[in-house]
This record gives sequence, structure tokens and C-alpha cells, in this order.
Amino acid sequence: MKVETITLDTHERLVTRGISLSEMIREYFELSQPAFASRNQHVIDLTSAFLPLLASRAWINRGTLIPATFFIALTGYPRSGKTAFLKNLRRVLPSSISRIPIGSPEFIVQEIGARRHGILIYDEISQLEKLLSRYMDTFMPILNSMYYLYDLDLGRRDEKKSVFVPAEDYFVDVIFSGTPEDWESIILKAVGGFVRRILRVHVHGRIPLFEEDEIDMELERKRALLQSKIRAVLDALTHVNLIVVLRGLKHYAELVESRVRDPEKQSMIEEYAYKYLAGKLLSYLITVEEDVSADEIDTDYILSALERNITNLRNVDITIYNSNADIIDVDITYFVVRDQTLDRFLPPNFADAVLNTLISIVTDEMSAPSDVVLKNAQKIRQFVDETHEIVVTYRTFVRDILKLRSAYEYKQLVELLEDAGYIRIYDNPRGRGKLVVLDTRVPICANCAFFMNAERCPRLDGILDPRLVEISVDSRACSSFVLTEDYEREVMKNEE
Repeated sequence: MKVETITLDTHERLVTRGISLSEMIREYFELSQPAFASRNQHVIDLTSAFLPLLASRAWINRGTLIPATFFIALTGYPRSGKTAFLKNLRRVLPSSISRIPIGSPEFIVQEIGARRHGILIYDEISQLEKLLSRYMDTFMPILNSMYYLYDLDLGRRDEKKSVFVPAEDYFVDVIFSGTPEDWESIILKAVGGFVRRILRVHVHGRIPLFEEDEIDMELERKRALLQSKIRAVLDALTHVNLIVVLRGLKHYAELVESRVRDPEKQSMIEEYAYKYLAGKLLSYLITVEEDVSADEIDTDYILSALERNITNLRNVDITIYNSNADIIDVDITYFVVRDQTLDRFLPPNFADAVLNTLISIVTDEMSAPSDVVLKNAQKIRQFVDETHEIVVTYRTFVRDILKLRSAYEYKQLVELLEDAGYIRIYDNPRGRGKLVVLDTRVPICANCAFFMNAERCPRLDGILDPRLVEISVDSRACSSFVLTEDYEREVMKNEE
């Protein structure tokens, strides 16, 4: 699927002199990874949005304040350029934005408490998978709390070793990187709110084997200059506390609902739309003159550029507080309207383009809970077609059909398959363990609405202990058979 991106070639420069932060980031990655950038403009575009928000510890005011944190999963096949991208991303981060080292939940919280402001990068999702297996009870709550900047509290029996970071006293973004299969294993272990907060971005393409590029020293010098300027801009923004007020996005509800059917993805798009739009707005409004060196870029320079450029926009306002303080409070208000006059200063249909890019990113996913369910439902159907078995033991189902061993993997998946109606699970009435029904619509006792119901099942005829009669899960249905789904549907209809 081709991901839509904002093109920068068709609009005038924001000011008559200078280059925007968005353009600097785009050119930097195009010079650093030409093939990757040409295939993955959506990744570069997203990067130019989250970096200034991370640097300025930004919050979004949409009636309530939400932190502009980004949790991103980069997924792509080997040799797609993910590792090189993360390497080039690290190069533009100033020392004032810490690289949070990975480790146990306690270690991560300790490092966040010590550094307060930074980015946590998992170069391989397999690292996260190991942590989930070892620290599932503590690690998932920590990641969920980090997303909203809640208290990070890992109390220990020994109070001297307790770890606590107060809410909103830190600001951290998280990036995961791995193959689609890696991410699928995470989905199985962490189904729920955590996965819905991750903006999964698929990386396209593959680097050819033995590819050799000649180094153009002039282009390398330009890349190094851009790198130093981007780092200087981001460092200057770390002395700013930013709040972006966004209004006027309500009319995009119809666009999202028409293109995205999944309610969870709709909610994700809504939440990230405010962040993405705020980040892109900021990256366009920050401009640097081409003859200015990185050493000349400081917070005053950036704020002056913002004020100068915003005066050209009718629907954007800026307020700067405590301009002489070490940390300067800045509010930017943007009322989103489809106004042709804005096209002179921002890309054509700026907000529309941002929403289209975000929708394309979200709908380009190759793995999601629904896709995982479908993939494993196909395994079930193949097993039934080959063996003609409708009921199997739980152990057979997990090991021979799903081909899983770890409880962290199969418990979530089995729950998903059962909730989706692909399987039905019963305690074995004639022995130990559980039985799994692989087809919930075939006419057998297990699929009857009155199975094991001593009052309604004619085969039990009032006998409360099913072990006393010749009845089993896979017994052929009698004349009183009522499919469970049909019965439940009729009950719901009568209740309405």
C-alpha cells in the first residue's frame, strides 16, 4: 500500500529567507539515506513532527491537556534500513535530550528519574518481548504510565530501593523497531490499551546486497551542516515549555470515519492527529537562515523566528511568557480552517495533508489484533479440513494447531479467538483439562445453547451430573438443538 505524504515541492518557502525545520530534517535524511527516504517519506514526515514536540516537552490543549508523547513502532523486513534510520536519528539529538538506556522496569524508571527528558529506543522488538515475558506485571503498567506522564512508582520491600518519578516531572518518547513478525508477537502478549497507543509505522523497501555508494564530500558536508543545525534547534527548544492549542478539527470526523472502519484505529487517529498537526505546524514555523551557523542558534533565535513567521498567519497566534527565564513558557494557538490564504505560508491544504498522512500510516498496518485472529483462524480451518476433527484437547490446540509454547503468547491469542467466535472452550465433562471446539456452527452438543443445562437439555433430562449419562462435547445434535449464536441473538433482540 502506498502511504500518502505531504509534498514540500509545491509550496513557497515560509519566509523569503531561510529553511524550515521540517525541510532541514527531510533534506538531512535524504542525504543520509537516499533510497530509504525516497521509499519512506511518511517516516521522515512523522520524525519532523515528533522531534520538536519531544524537545519542547509539548502538551496539546484540546479542551483538556494531553502530553504530546509519541510511542512509535517501526516495522519492516531485514535490510529495510530501520537500523540506519535510528542511527541517523540519534545523530541529531542534542545531549539535552537523553538516550534512556534499556533494561529491567526498575532500571528504566531509575534512568528516567535521573534524566527526566529523553527518548527510549528498542532497536530490536525482541528485546521488548523478553522484558514482557520476564516482567509482564510491572513493565506494561510502566509503559502505559509513561505515555500519559503519570507517576512511575515501583515500590520495593526495601524502602531504600523504591523507585518513584512524579507525574509530569519527566517527558519521554519511545521507539520500537523490528520485523512485522516481531510486532505480531508483541500484540499477542500485550493486547489492549498498550498496543492501541503505539503508532505502528511500516518501513518499505529493501537495501540491495553489496550496494556501494560513492561518497560525495560536498553532499557530506551539507549533511553534516544540517545535522548540526537540527541539533542546535532541538537543543534551543529544550529551554521551552510548549502548549499548543488546536481548534477546528471536528469537521475531520467524517473523513476519518469514511476511510477507517475500525473504532480503535479511529480513536488512535483522533489522538495522534492533534499531536501530529501540532508537531508539523511547529516544524514549519521554525526557520533558520541559510547563512546562520549552528553556534548562532539559541532559544531567542528560535522564538524570534516563530514570532516573525506567525505574524503572517491569520489563524495562528503565539504568546511568550517569562522570556528571561531559564525555561520559557510558550503557547501557540492554531484554529484549523480550510483557508486558501494559508497556502502561501504552509503546504497546500496543510491540515488535510497531515490527516491523510496519518490515516495512511495507520491503515498501512500489516499486523493488528484482527489480522492476528484471522491468520490463526486460517490455521484452525486448515487443521479441520485435513483431520476432520471438530473437538480437540486444549494442549493439542495450542501446540499442534497454533504451534505455540509460551503461556504469554497463547493465553491472549486463545482469548481473542474465543471472543471472536472462532472457537468454544469447555471443561472436559468426562475427564481432566479443557476441550476446544474448532467450529462453533456444526450441529454438535457443544454448540447447543442448552449444552450442560440440566433443565433444557433433553439428554440430561434433569440429571445434574453429566458424567452419569452418555453425552460428550462432540455428540451429534439431537432434535432440540439450538445454535448458541442464534439463541443469544434472539435473546438480545427480545431485550431491546
